[in-house]
Amino acid sequence: LTDDPYPAALVHDHDDAPEGGAAVSAETAASIEVAGQRVRRARAVLAEHGGAPPLPPERALDGDGDPTAALWELCAAAPLSAYDAQRLLACTGASARAGLLTELMEDLELDLQRMLTSE
Repeated sequence: LTDDPYPAALVHDHDDAPEGGAAVSAETAASIEVAGQRVRRARAVLAEHGGAPPLPPERALDGDGDPTAALWELCAAAPLSAYDAQRLLACTGASARAGLLTELMEDLELDLQRMLTSE
């Protein structure tokens, strides 16, 4: 839409719940756990070198027991560019979002390793 006087857009909500309202699969829950480990590792490496602060150990990022909410918390805590954050928002479903988040964190980790070895 036009940007006059402010940027505007047409948006719609999408339901992230699995079909039939069932809980996320064990495979998706495992993917979310891996994504969480990657986010914590990336934040820790960045913290060691003056980047983003690490996540406090007491911060659960567990979505109060809801894996989908936990995944959204991880996405918010991940050190990402605006473009990559938008890619996560555009994912349909927790499984795809967890996979993309893991991939983004793996890429960031490789980039950090390259930068640190070249110093």
